[in-house]
Amino acid sequence: MTGNHKKFEYFLFDWDGCLVDTLPIWLKGMKEGLSMFGIDAPYEYIKQGFQTWDVFADLGVRDMELFAEQVNQYLHTHITDIKFNDGVPNLLKKLRANDLKAAIVSSAEEPRVLPVLRRLEAIDFFECVVTRHDVARLKPDPEPVERAIRRLSGQKEKTVIIGDSLVDVESGKNAGISTVWYSSQVNQEYHLNIRASDLNPDLTISHMSEIEKLI
Repeated sequence: MTGNHKKFEYFLFDWDGCLVDTLPIWLKGMKEGLSMFGIDAPYEYIKQGFQTWDVFADLGVRDMELFAEQVNQYLHTHITDIKFNDGVPNLLKKLRANDLKAAIVSSAEEPRVLPVLRRLEAIDFFECVVTRHDVARLKPDPEPVERAIRRLSGQKEKTVIIGDSLVDVESGKNAGISTVWYSSQVNQEYHLNIRASDLNPDLTISHMSEIEKLI
């Protein structure tokens, strides 16, 4: 995407950190999970978990499944704190006004997504929601992206994925569609030491309103 940018008809969005501002909740949840194992690590170190959970094994977590359960429990108990990132509601309205289709492609569990969409009165903006329960392989595998495209009856050359992490960009590339890396000033505080050159997306944005150039 260069110049005036390519236009798209199908927009796939990651959930955590992209559509919704959950990274602060995730950070505290990971801190809570570590406390179960008697581990006290500074937040700046825990933030490496947004790139890979291998850091928690290095810190001494002996049971990653138990750790994940604790983190997810923390997220569940704070589900009412979840809000859209700045610019998301207006963008969703513009997609709908232009008869464009949107979907969510997330590795989250469905109960962490649908209740929030209902509370925010936004579920009707999405043609489909693909979560970890819908696929055998998670991002960066192309399966979640390809499943969403099929459910949208879409075409890959007219589809773009927007996400805040490496796995989102990789999943899009693996599926053969265009990619957008959402890197807001807030997100940069959590995704440490990641540059656009590391991901090589087709487009990097810092605010959701910038997606309008693709409409």
